[in-house]
Amino acid sequence: MVKTKWTDIQDGRLDKAVVIDFEGFEKMPPALCGVWIDGELEQVVFQKELEPAARYTAEKDNRRIYYKELDVFLDELIETVLDDEDRLFIAFSKRELELLQDHHKGVGDRYVNALPVAKKWREGLFPSAAEKAKANRRKWKKGLNKSKVAKNRYYNKVGFRLVDYWRLAGIKVPATHGVRKTTKWLREVLDALEKKSGLAESLSAGQKKAWTRFVNHNRRDVVNLYELLKIILEQYES
Repeated sequence: MVKTKWTDIQDGRLDKAVVIDFEGFEKMPPALCGVWIDGELEQVVFQKELEPAARYTAEKDNRRIYYKELDVFLDELIETVLDDEDRLFIAFSKRELELLQDHHKGVGDRYVNALPVAKKWREGLFPSAAEKAKANRRKWKKGLNKSKVAKNRYYNKVGFRLVDYWRLAGIKVPATHGVRKTTKWLREVLDALEKKSGLAESLSAGQKKAWTRFVNHNRRDVVNLYELLKIILEQYES
């Protein structure tokens, strides 16, 4: 059974947890995963085409980012969690759970979906903000049509995104965080690497910036989710 309560991450379990976030195209295998484990972040790309870009970031920013086959990565990560009864997976959606369970059916009871945790925290400690978000969602759902513009407006106003909880917790969200832009950046880099025979050094300044924004977006999603949950625990326990 998936865990969805703040008490599930009490008693040091948050510090032992493995916080993850996958990035990629909808209905396709992920292209990247950010992993926060034991106080450190690592990022893994799963498309061989992205290995030069990962190497570029690793060398430029001294960051732990590298290529690994998806199945190998999942085998190792799931083993890390299941072999230690104190470890949990944490993510901000069910998508990560679906990917993990497709690989290993026994992951469900070691998984925390942080979205219900954040929602309960907002409802309990910030009821006016919670009601405003709900009213916003009702408003935009009522007027939602099938156009791309309407869907983007709905998404940008809904109030239940990870960034909305960051702001409420006092976590800064830079303008470059790029909500709903990650696939655009990823496509730009993949297309460029294909044309440039996989040479990351040959990418234009704009293409390198797109890649940097892509990996930094993932980094913030992972690290700031961990920070958000630390704040939630502190406020509940104080």
